[in-house]
Amino acid sequence: MAQSIDKRPPPTGPRRPPRPGQGRWDEGLALAWILGERTPSDALLAVITERIRAAARHLRLSRADLGRIFGRHEVFEAETEPLPEEPGTRALIVETHHLIQGKVGKGAFKLVYPEDLLGKGAPFQPAPNGAVEILAPDRAAGWAAADQAEEIIRHAMRELMIGESLSMSLKCQATGAPFAGSEGLLLCAKRTFDPVSRRFFIEPMLKGESGDAAADKENIEWMTNAAAEVLTRAGRIAHDRIVHAAETNSTLTARLDLQLPTNVVEGHLRTLLLTDPDIVIGDDDMTARLREILARSDYRPTACALATAAARMQMEHSILLPASRERLRALLAAFPSRGMPTPVQYREVMDLFFGSGKTQQTEEALLHHREPLLRALSVA
Repeated sequence: MAQSIDKRPPPTGPRRPPRPGQGRWDEGLALAWILGERTPSDALLAVITERIRAAARHLRLSRADLGRIFGRHEVFEAETEPLPEEPGTRALIVETHHLIQGKVGKGAFKLVYPEDLLGKGAPFQPAPNGAVEILAPDRAAGWAAADQAEEIIRHAMRELMIGESLSMSLKCQATGAPFAGSEGLLLCAKRTFDPVSRRFFIEPMLKGESGDAAADKENIEWMTNAAAEVLTRAGRIAHDRIVHAAETNSTLTARLDLQLPTNVVEGHLRTLLLTDPDIVIGDDDMTARLREILARSDYRPTACALATAAARMQMEHSILLPASRERLRALLAAFPSRGMPTPVQYREVMDLFFGSGKTQQTEEALLHHREPLLRALSVA
């Protein structure tokens, strides 16, 4: 019987977010594929790199030109913490970011399952019960170690994500959008190695039966939440670096009523609060409220209490923009410790909220723009 891989001891009690992996350059993989020095196994990557080569010939771009455009491609790899009920099950994260002139990365953060790796190369072969076997080069000898098979999985995920990020970068350049491509993949599966037969399998994490829908929903949302922790701690999710939209199979999303974006927000907020004791989220009142929620003994990540509370407070209190908040704080700090403010001080505060109406128009425009998202989060 195969045994689930468990590379680290299971968690005990409340913990800070897991130690993240490290971003690194892709060691020239993307450029080698673009130059035709290596042949990708992924069909999308093969098409994209061929089109880039054709455009380069038309534009008479040199090898050095292509290196300057496509050489800065970053790869990030990490694992989530294990499922609470299954210490050996960790989701594998592979994310790529095509750095172009410091532009913010934009793309999807996709959740995939064992069957999604079929067709991504000869080593991936179907196995019983929805599993996928990773075939060793020498099938008779098998894998000497689990890490060798895992590298095959990571390489396939790198190919897929580099292809997707290049595709997004080209779309952004063609449309004039101020973004660069950044795509992430979260493999939700059990990775198992049989030390006797030396065979390696990727097994379904989901049971798929109607009676198991609640457990499947909890597992997927927990993995999404945990992945947001890892990416936030590593600085891979931030408004000024990478913007991700979590997504997965639409049929599965509808069947299980998955709340993936809300869980990304929850994992992001929780990690910010845990790792930065001085951070202010929204304003001081919101931050105090969020810390109170996080400190509760019954706090559960997938209940998304932080994301829900933050959205509701923004809806109910119309929290000011940072510039407006700082202006208000400065005005209030100048008030006398005793007695009444002067007429000038009073007028300045009133002008901030009323006056010509410019401040309200700006705040209301922002709230109107955010309202659909906030409303969805506030009832999650």
